[in-house]
Amino acid sequence: MGLEKHFSYSQIFNVFAEVYFNKGELKLADEYAKKGLSNASYYEDTSSMEISTKILSKIQIKRNNFSKYLYYDSLNRIYNSKVQGAEKEMEIKRLEFQFHLKEKNKEISELKNEGFKNISIINQQRILFTILSILFAFSLFLLIKHISALRKKNKLYTILSSQKEEILLKNDELQKLNDLVLSQKEKISIQKSDLEKMNSFKDDMFSIISHDLRGPLNSIGLILYTLKEKLVPQEKLAYFLDEANKEFERTRQLLNNLFSWFDSQRNTYQAAITAINLKDIADDNINLLQPEARKKNIHISSELTHEDLVYAELNAISTVIRNIISNSIKFCYENGEIFIGAEKENETLRIAIKDNGIGMSDEVQNKIFSKERITTKGTNNEKGSGYGLKICQELILKNNGEIQVKSKQNEGTTFTIILPLAI
Repeated sequence: MGLEKHFSYSQIFNVFAEVYFNKGELKLADEYAKKGLSNASYYEDTSSMEISTKILSKIQIKRNNFSKYLYYDSLNRIYNSKVQGAEKEMEIKRLEFQFHLKEKNKEISELKNEGFKNISIINQQRILFTILSILFAFSLFLLIKHISALRKKNKLYTILSSQKEEILLKNDELQKLNDLVLSQKEKISIQKSDLEKMNSFKDDMFSIISHDLRGPLNSIGLILYTLKEKLVPQEKLAYFLDEANKEFERTRQLLNNLFSWFDSQRNTYQAAITAINLKDIADDNINLLQPEARKKNIHISSELTHEDLVYAELNAISTVIRNIISNSIKFCYENGEIFIGAEKENETLRIAIKDNGIGMSDEVQNKIFSKERITTKGTNNEKGSGYGLKICQELILKNNGEIQVKSKQNEGTTFTIILPLAI
């Protein structure tokens, strides 16, 4: 019973080695196969030794270790031949026993025919026959025992194979459950990110409404009140009307930017990208901003042509170009210049808007597209919201583009918009 138990251990180790090998876990497969080989070697279980070396040789092939593969493959062939040799040896012994038995029976018959001439010899032959019978019976017992062990081994292997299939099935179910949990976790993370963006957007919106819209509206209201009540002297009427117009233009520009920004922040926002002509967009915005440029005698020139086509949304790009030209006017001195040009690079078009205004420091350039709000007064104390360039960046990104800035104090600034070229 103890020997059979250790045989079972070898078989169990081999089954686990086979399971881990099929799962691709070569380290565990190697460990259990070696345990099976060690146990089988100790109890001279040739059949289990043959299985263990076969698994180990397959592991070495997977690891591309051909020297160890040859070693285990050689052992496998030896144990395989021993298993087959043991079965052949048992059959030979059985045939030899039958042959000897026939020979002895023949000799006994001859002795009987001779009239039992030599009783002593007959008795010896009988004793020998008895001994051979006992040996045969013992050999038969061992053979039956071995066959029984093989049947138990096969039964155990069948049970373990069934358990292996159940384990693999459970692993698949656990993997699916794990994938579902990871998917839910990713969805929750996305929802959390969207919620944080919405909260940030809400805070920015309230900040703009409370600080940037309230001030200009209050100023316009105050000017209109003084005009209505005729509190303004006739000689200063033009000045107050000009101030009211400035506040109105600033508020209108801010509202246009806010509407563009609000639209880009919606989760459902999809840029209506088509092939658009940048010359027409630039000319329209130059004409729109000429009154502001004339106040400072600023000259705006454009070298864009009708061949300058890009893939983008018209309204979004118009908002960006208008904001940058407006910024250039704001930071140019009297008699300043603003130039708009473009050049092709690979599959993109680089649109440059350059001015010779006051420029920016390196610190301001590094922060200009960040979440930090930066407001600077123009050369004529023009005010800004601090959100214009941030909105420009978000609109360009939504249109698969890029925006860059290069500036030097007291020399000017160049904004470069990079968009996909429409071929």
